[in-house]
Amino acid sequence: MASLAIFQGGAGRPRAAGVVWLASLILLAACAGKVQRPSVSAQAAPAQSLASTAPSGGRAGEAPLKVGLLVPLSGPSAALGTAMLSASELALFDRADDRFVLLPRDTLGSPAGTVAAAREVVADGAQMILGPVFGADAAAIRAQTQGANLPVLAFSTDWTVAGGNIFVLGFGPQEQVERVTGYARARGIGRFAALAPRSLYGDAVVATLSATAQRLGAQVARIERYQADGSDLAAAVQRLATPALAPAGLPAAAAFGAVVAGDPGFDALLLAEGGDRLLSLVRQLPASRIDPTRVRLIGTGLWDEATLGREPLMVGAWFAAPDPAARGDFEARYQALYGQAPPRLATLAYDATSLAAVLAQQGGARPYDFANLTRATGFAGVDGAFRLQPGGRVERALAVLEVAPQGPRVIDPAPLGFEPLIN
Repeated sequence: MASLAIFQGGAGRPRAAGVVWLASLILLAACAGKVQRPSVSAQAAPAQSLASTAPSGGRAGEAPLKVGLLVPLSGPSAALGTAMLSASELALFDRADDRFVLLPRDTLGSPAGTVAAAREVVADGAQMILGPVFGADAAAIRAQTQGANLPVLAFSTDWTVAGGNIFVLGFGPQEQVERVTGYARARGIGRFAALAPRSLYGDAVVATLSATAQRLGAQVARIERYQADGSDLAAAVQRLATPALAPAGLPAAAAFGAVVAGDPGFDALLLAEGGDRLLSLVRQLPASRIDPTRVRLIGTGLWDEATLGREPLMVGAWFAAPDPAARGDFEARYQALYGQAPPRLATLAYDATSLAAVLAQQGGARPYDFANLTRATGFAGVDGAFRLQPGGRVERALAVLEVAPQGPRVIDPAPLGFEPLIN
């Protein structure tokens, strides 16, 4: 097992600057200025020594407030886990006061290792757990942490493990589809289609598109699914343009004529893919008489990559994702401090640790109770505003971006916060 370290706020580091409550909104924007890497001890010190050796500047009479951090520091995912630990360390440096103590533990990249790591931080008195990274690991510690009344802010994208005491901070497709569909509808698009894999991700995309279109008075003209491994992708594209799948009441001959004339029966096509498979899919559209210059391509945060605009057929497509400019300062400071660019998921660790550190400063014996974590006005982080929902998922304020040759550009900014929820 990798060494188990404790990071603790110290008088030798700047205190959190500019971190204020504004209508219950925590502002977690990254601080500017030069950063020195905090020191790391090799082994976890006993709780008594933590309380007695905390540097001056803490609140007298208040015991350390401990939060566990469960990430893979060994095994095949060690590089990701180490980067997320580094992001948490940076947040600790920016945000924590002397009372806050972070307890990082190695999950070994497995459910069994995660259970053992959770057992350690529970025994050490943690009041909340940040991580683990993978959905199976989060599910493995549900009973253990729920029995100890510990909230878990998992970094997973697996929304199926959300609920109870587990909040899933990863980027899910639901709010992304809702955001880009709403933007398209507001600009006159009334007929939607979708190509999606037969997977949980594809199921979520299709269900959200259908629900959003119905709510906004739009039509989902066609939906085609394909195997999760993409083995029948070409056939799915062909079916999308087949007259037999035209809207009810439209004769096959008329439908075929419309497709030939450039109208496939829908105005926007949602593609639930990213990376090379997305490019392969898009390049097959013209052969099926689906013209990407006449049908608006829309997508999810899987499209959030700088090189997508190198494919001419993707230029002008819309997708919803966090505003990349919002995390620019974090990425620059991480690069300067650790000598490499952070992986995309590192922002989750930074925002979670910042949230925990700032809530700790509000005082009280249990700053991480359910009401504090799920406050309706939410929080603001380097990925934009977000709020934890009572059901365990995260809701994010997203921007709409357009694919361009030089990289994605924001065409509709993300909201700065949330209106209070109405029960």
